[in-house]
Amino acid sequence: MPKHTFLILLLPLSAFILAQSQTLSFTAQLIHTDSPASPFFNASQTTLHRLTNALQRSSDRVNRVKNLLSNAVKAFQSPLVYYNGDYLMRVTIGTTEILLNVALGSDITWVPCLNGACSQSCNGRIFDPTQSSTFKTLACDAFRCQMTTGASCSFPDCVFSCSSGSQGDTTCPSGVLSTDIFTLTTSSDQNQQPIRLPDTAFVCGNGVGYEYPGVGSVGLGHGSLSLLSRIYHLIDGKFSYCLVPYTSDQPSRMNFGLKGVVSGGGVVSLPLKPVASRYILQLNGVEVGGGVKLEYDYTFPFQSSTSLFIDPGIMFTHLPDSMYSQLEQQVRTAVRMEPVQSDNTQRLSLCYRYTPDFNPPLITMQFVNGIVELGTGNSFIRTSEDTICLAFAPSSGGEAVYGSWQQMNFLVGYDLENGSISFKGTDCTQYQ
Repeated sequence: MPKHTFLILLLPLSAFILAQSQTLSFTAQLIHTDSPASPFFNASQTTLHRLTNALQRSSDRVNRVKNLLSNAVKAFQSPLVYYNGDYLMRVTIGTTEILLNVALGSDITWVPCLNGACSQSCNGRIFDPTQSSTFKTLACDAFRCQMTTGASCSFPDCVFSCSSGSQGDTTCPSGVLSTDIFTLTTSSDQNQQPIRLPDTAFVCGNGVGYEYPGVGSVGLGHGSLSLLSRIYHLIDGKFSYCLVPYTSDQPSRMNFGLKGVVSGGGVVSLPLKPVASRYILQLNGVEVGGGVKLEYDYTFPFQSSTSLFIDPGIMFTHLPDSMYSQLEQQVRTAVRMEPVQSDNTQRLSLCYRYTPDFNPPLITMQFVNGIVELGTGNSFIRTSEDTICLAFAPSSGGEAVYGSWQQMNFLVGYDLENGSISFKGTDCTQYQ
């Protein structure tokens, strides 16, 4: 009987739900940090330069995931606040519109609050509580303070900190537990009204983000301070996203509620199974060009299985070293060309000289109960005019990730009520 690989989703059910009568169904825009619409876009940089930086960020995030899960006890006891990502969402807090990272793997929503330490370059990415008449801090005896992991009393305020966990100060934000009105900016090309969410809890902090100074995060994990917990019952536990290709100037889209349902022809729906507070997806192997399946057995702290986090905040799929080596060897056999020494980014292992007649092999992800067939654009990446590389990477620490590159031009839907995830090949530049 073949061994099974497991894919972990950091998107568990809500542990804390605020009562509200209406049902929401809407679409929001996601702005890639490297796109011209992003405040981090540097027009003086070349595409290669931006790509090199993105690969470095992705590698750093994989290492932080490894550190987070290196101790299973700490992972269970500490809140998940791994919040850096490549996609930004516009959120209005009180009357201030700011950009926040969309963090599927974060249990909290953390917002950088004005403390005089940020320069004017942080305008539009930082919140000033004194300018909001609806802003409130939570007291030590507040219910949300009592039930939030990582919260403690610093009289009279309830404060949040996870410095005792496995993450360092740069990746673990702190601050005062607070509430305010959150207004979600919906997609501008649809006739939608902004979504107003009173009494939304978040951490109002005075630190800065690890990669993007002054940028906080919108958590979509299960914790009491995540945005998902705030709206879970309003969207029936359903959301999806459609990520445009990296070089596209168009925004990606994230859907909630009925708009988040993935249906129709070509949908591959796979079961989600809970492991502790997370969800896993079984992966039997990877197939290259209709060849032999690659199967791998790796012991993960929670159970005997390999774990792939599905995370759009990490660029490429990282596989455990042994499994990646098998994949690379199968690609070498299928391509039948002499690889070049390395790509210009120095981040990808298997690259070829690109010509218009380059014919890469088909790669499919062999999940239990379904197969996801990757397009050429998901499996390979052109790092220069004459170089194309396999868009997978080894994960030296053993932790593995299903990254955004393999999810681009797929409509990816999460149905947490029914415990399923769906993939549908889609031209996300045309998706409405």
